[in-house]
Amino acid sequence: MHKNHAKGIALLALASLVIATLPASAASPKRIDLAAKQYDLDGDGKTDDIAIHMLEAEAGSAIYNCEVAVNGLTTTLELAVPEGKINVIDIDKNDKRKEIALSERGYSDDGKTFFVGFDGKRVYRIGEVEGMTGKTDAKLSKDSYYYAGGDGKVVAPMRASLLQTWSLRKGFALSKSGNANAPYTLKAVKESVYTSTSQNTVKVAKPLKAYDSMSANGKTRTIAKGAALTLTGSDDIKWVRFQESSGKVGYLLMTDFHTIHGQGSATNFLNGLRMAD
Repeated sequence: MHKNHAKGIALLALASLVIATLPASAASPKRIDLAAKQYDLDGDGKTDDIAIHMLEAEAGSAIYNCEVAVNGLTTTLELAVPEGKINVIDIDKNDKRKEIALSERGYSDDGKTFFVGFDGKRVYRIGEVEGMTGKTDAKLSKDSYYYAGGDGKVVAPMRASLLQTWSLRKGFALSKSGNANAPYTLKAVKESVYTSTSQNTVKVAKPLKAYDSMSANGKTRTIAKGAALTLTGSDDIKWVRFQESSGKVGYLLMTDFHTIHGQGSATNFLNGLRMAD
């Protein structure tokens, strides 16, 4: 074989080997462009152009960088497994404004919704609550949806911090923020007891001390073994409200998430508590 010809074959083989061992091109991040919508968001009598562009933080990621554009003005949100819808809602029917609501499903179906406003000069983030869009039931019959009925409030199923895995109906009022760059925000509405979004009945495993009111110095009573208690709400600080089968209301005083004050772990006293995550 001719020497130059042999050398050419060797170089070709080497080039093929190098190409074969090069890493495959990385996949490009996924981009989602939602169909544009037109609404009068700032109440000036003119329609505003709304466009949503979502781009994966990296290929295959659950996180998307979401650009919200209104008349060419933008703000950016970070969503985990976005719902992929543009929802325009009216939190307060007494003002002329409307709001954009964008939901994420989250990593384990723990949805959340972000609210965005527009005042004609800027697009800004109003706030966020737990729960997804698309529900108009004020009773929140499902734990996974929030409710906005036009009265200036958003009611959302916020995860409770006492006793078990459950959600409480918490209200957030659309309020002036005092910040020119984001003139409106959602402020939590304080309540003595937040009602549970769905009721759960548990059985008393052994005699349980309970209170007649939300006072550590108040009157107490003992709930007998075998009694059924329906958990109806909590202040989400230290008290859990329940109702006996007779209709009588009582309260449990909690030391922390799972400890009943002066008695011990809640699972030793109550059967049927919901535990997840």
